[in-house]
Amino acid sequence: MNLYNLKIFADTARLSSMLKASELNNLSRPAVSQAIKKLEMELGVDLLVHQRRFVELTAAGRLLLKKSEVLLSEAEKITLQLRQGKGPLVQNFKIGSSRTLATFNLPSVLQLLRQEYSDISIQVQMANSGSLIRKLENRELDLAFMIGDENLEDAKHTVVGSGHFVLVKPKSKSEDEVTYALTEKRPETERLRVLYERTHSKALPVFAEIHSWDAILHCVHEGICGGLIPDFLLSAKPNKVNASYSVVIPKVFPYEIKAIHLSSKSNDPLIRSFISGFKKMKS
Repeated sequence: MNLYNLKIFADTARLSSMLKASELNNLSRPAVSQAIKKLEMELGVDLLVHQRRFVELTAAGRLLLKKSEVLLSEAEKITLQLRQGKGPLVQNFKIGSSRTLATFNLPSVLQLLRQEYSDISIQVQMANSGSLIRKLENRELDLAFMIGDENLEDAKHTVVGSGHFVLVKPKSKSEDEVTYALTEKRPETERLRVLYERTHSKALPVFAEIHSWDAILHCVHEGICGGLIPDFLLSAKPNKVNASYSVVIPKVFPYEIKAIHLSSKSNDPLIRSFISGFKKMKS
């Protein structure tokens, strides 16, 4: 069985789209269609049913997709083992990150990667943790860099940092007049509501849902509202910003900053360099 054609089929099936599979593999849509047709001819079965806006798997296609995960994963592991000392397997290293981590934590590590692998194209996509896990599962990313408790089967989770979420407010506002910005519903936001009501004998007054921790801190700095943020931002911002807020609840919920990749990529030198880069900065 041709592994190249199998990979194109698996990407198309996972993404339910030939167009998305073509973008993922830097191919034209006709090239994707041709690869799948060759695989169908080789196997003697139909694998996909073409709908107007998406593709649907046949029974044979569903079985092959399930089996292909193991085949492609093993092929990737073998390739990486054989290429030890010969550089990265990919030319485009795709990293997924939250906006805040991409702003405050990624730049130094990207600089180290660029120095070590000057011929590699590094691409950073920003999304929330749920979207990052889905993209990683669909092989749209090589590595997800995130804060979150989402789990992915057959993936390696490496903790590169930790701390607590903290609730802060502008010093210019009293507790009676301040309202708070939160990200989407997450374990830390739900824990905050419980702690706040227990401490202040009233429900947490919410100003807005803002899906960016540094945007929330900017609103706090401007005196607009308070907000829930990871504590690494307290040291990441300049002193003049730090002086503009006070901490209301210091340890709302613990967090871990994780680098997550599929287990089959554990020997990828790019991923190992990414993780070791954080260890260098912390030492």
